[in-house]
Amino acid sequence: MVYWKRLLPQNTPDSVASLSRLTILREQIFQTGSLFAAGAGSLAYIGLLIDDFQRNNWSNFPVATLLMFIIWLVTLARLAPYYLRAATLMLGIYVLGTWALLQSGLEANALLILFAFSVLSALFFNVQLSIAALALTLGTFVFMGILWCNGINPAGATGLYAYSTDPHNWWIAGLLFFFLVSLVAVSISVLLNEQGKAMQRQDQLRSALEAERATLEQRIHQRTGDIERRLVQIQTAADISRAIASILDPQQLLQEVVDLLQSRTDLYYVGLFIKDETGKNAILRAGSGQAGQHMIAEGHHLVIGGSSMIGWSIQNKKARIALQAEQDSIRFRNPHLPETRSELAIPILSHQEALGALSIQSVEPDAFDSYDIIIFQSVADSLSTALENAQLFRQSQEDLEEIQALNRQYTQQAWEDLVNESGELQYSLSAPTQPDQEDGASLHLPITLREQVIGFIDVESGQAEFDEKDLESLEAILAQTAVALENARLIKETQQHAIQMDRVNSVTSAFTKAVTIEDILKSALSELGEMPAINEISVRLAPQITPDVPLQPPAAGKSRHDNGSGPAEVKA
Repeated sequence: MVYWKRLLPQNTPDSVASLSRLTILREQIFQTGSLFAAGAGSLAYIGLLIDDFQRNNWSNFPVATLLMFIIWLVTLARLAPYYLRAATLMLGIYVLGTWALLQSGLEANALLILFAFSVLSALFFNVQLSIAALALTLGTFVFMGILWCNGINPAGATGLYAYSTDPHNWWIAGLLFFFLVSLVAVSISVLLNEQGKAMQRQDQLRSALEAERATLEQRIHQRTGDIERRLVQIQTAADISRAIASILDPQQLLQEVVDLLQSRTDLYYVGLFIKDETGKNAILRAGSGQAGQHMIAEGHHLVIGGSSMIGWSIQNKKARIALQAEQDSIRFRNPHLPETRSELAIPILSHQEALGALSIQSVEPDAFDSYDIIIFQSVADSLSTALENAQLFRQSQEDLEEIQALNRQYTQQAWEDLVNESGELQYSLSAPTQPDQEDGASLHLPITLREQVIGFIDVESGQAEFDEKDLESLEAILAQTAVALENARLIKETQQHAIQMDRVNSVTSAFTKAVTIEDILKSALSELGEMPAINEISVRLAPQITPDVPLQPPAAGKSRHDNGSGPAEVKA
């Protein structure tokens, strides 16, 4: 069944499918005609056999049989080369026409057969072969005409074929035959030639459309790849922003940024440089991969403004791109990164000041464009904000630690003053219902206030050991005790401060009531003399006395006022 389907004209063999479309069309027309000729010719062949059998004349049988064999052969052998099949069929038709012309001259159907031979040659072959077939037909016609007109009877015909012996008849038939064959053959050739040109134009147009489609698909694929790459870059920038918001350690932050950029965007290398304190060098603080770790261990740095993209970018506060890295004049050729073909330097700016720069490298040439600069610059801007926040956080931590240290120092000093003032504070309590046991558990726990030990508590128990709940209770009590002690100390300190403020207010009130200098001095001495730490106090007004001259107190219980002629002295 599969074989018979191959005989259908629309099922073009592979040997023909690789040829031009016009040849494919010719082969399909040839196969259609061969199938029709095989069917109709078989019926005609059967009729010829019946007629020859009835007349007992088998002169046409060999030629008819050969022609039918050729028709069936070229029809069934479709896998054979097309031109071989067509040439075989044309040869059979030519032989049949020549044999008919030889047998009957102009009396039989020889001209019709030769006409079919020339026309089908124009249909099945190109113009050159169709002209050759036409020339062969005319040559055969002329040759047979000469034989018949010169009395050479090829078939031994009698007077029955006298018409074919007249040269005038051959001349008229030849002109008519040449005109009709030329007209039909040339028309078919021109028609097929134009059809071939139209098919060629269609093929060219189809090829152009396919090329354009391939170009569009390539552009779409490229644009899709670019869009996907941009989305990855934007997603990476968002992830970096989240990492920046959650990481406060500067070194961890820098390493996280370069690792995310390198892994997410499929880059060859990402490095991050920060200016040193002198502002002359850019120090590599984070680098991706083993190359980055090796360079950090070596203390890799670049001179700002020197012959490197990082130095140029930091100095000029602009991004710099090298699409052909080997040809860029301002570039440091790093032996740790031999496969770099494209490089991008992005400055890290903060308030118009360059803190450092990002080094982004790829193994592909022409790997970066202006959109990459925009995306990576946004990452660098976020990074500069994060570095500032990390610096502020570190400064606040240092300030907090300093405040905590001062607070601990103040707490320690305050409790030392309290102990020195009040003596050693120690209290103990024994439960009367619990007998003393030498093998009981004991604890020596510190009383801690603001990370500063202000005392200890010793706890003894008749049990063998303290359980977890007892320890939790002790810790809670110790914490509350420390807070309560500090509150008590603060209350006492506040009370002392209130007493001092009352004394100051009392002195101020006494000063407002005094009208003379001596009254003011007496009021001051009176108030100061009430302080428990003072045994004797005196005041002396002596504007002309230098600091090196000691004051001489007056006699006890006396005061003097010299009306400006000498120093005034009051003693209490």
